[in-house]
Amino acid sequence: MHARTPLIQSQLIPLYLVGIDSTEQTNSLDRLKGTTMQSMNIRRLGPNDEIPFREMNVVFARAFGDPATYAGEPPTSAYISNLLSMEHVIVLVCIQDNHVIGGLVAYELQKFERQRREIYIYDLAVDEKHRHRGVATSLIEQLRRISRDRGAWVIYVQADYGDDPAVTLYTKMGSREDVMHFDIRVELNAVGDQKHAIRALIRNLPRGFSASEAMALAVS
Repeated sequence: MHARTPLIQSQLIPLYLVGIDSTEQTNSLDRLKGTTMQSMNIRRLGPNDEIPFREMNVVFARAFGDPATYAGEPPTSAYISNLLSMEHVIVLVCIQDNHVIGGLVAYELQKFERQRREIYIYDLAVDEKHRHRGVATSLIEQLRRISRDRGAWVIYVQADYGDDPAVTLYTKMGSREDVMHFDIRVELNAVGDQKHAIRALIRNLPRGFSASEAMALAVS
C-alpha cells in the first residue's frame, strides 16, 4: 500500500474493529500458521530497534519502487529512536531468518468529536518473494490487537486504484468507502507551484489531449 499521489482519486477503505467475528479471524490465522508462518516473527519496534527499522525502509523502497523517498535522506539514529519511542507511532515488522521481510507503519489519531481513537495505516509492504504467504494479514492482525488494547474503534487505510492485491486484501478485512485524496503543499514558490501544476495536469490529461497542449495551457 502506498497512496500519496497528488490530485488523483484514491480509495479509502476503513477496517472496522466492531462487528468482526473474532472466531473467524482466529481460524484464518491458524490456517496461515503452517510451515511458512512458524519461522516468522511479528513484532513492534522500539527505541533500540534502529537496524530492523532501516531494513524495513529498504523493503518499502523496493516494494514501492521509490528509493528516493525511503533511502534518499535516511533519518538519523536519534530521530529513529525518538520516533519509535512515541506511543502513537506503531511500527511493526515481520522477521524471518533475522531479516525484515515486511513492515507496517500506523499512526494513532486522538479524535476531537468524541473521546475515542482511530488508527491510520500509512504504509504496508511485503518483500516480493515473500508475498501470498499471509505476512500482510498477520501484520494487520497484530495491529488489530494493539488497537484493541489502545481503545481504538477503527483502523483505516488507503489503496491506489490499480493496486489490486491491496484492494483485495483490505476488502476481505473491512468495508470500502470511495473518497478524494489531495496533497496540499506546505512551502509555496512560483517555480515549484508551476512544475507541480504541470505534472498534475499531464497526469490527468483527457484522451486525445497532448502533453504539449497541456504545457502550453499551464504556462499561459
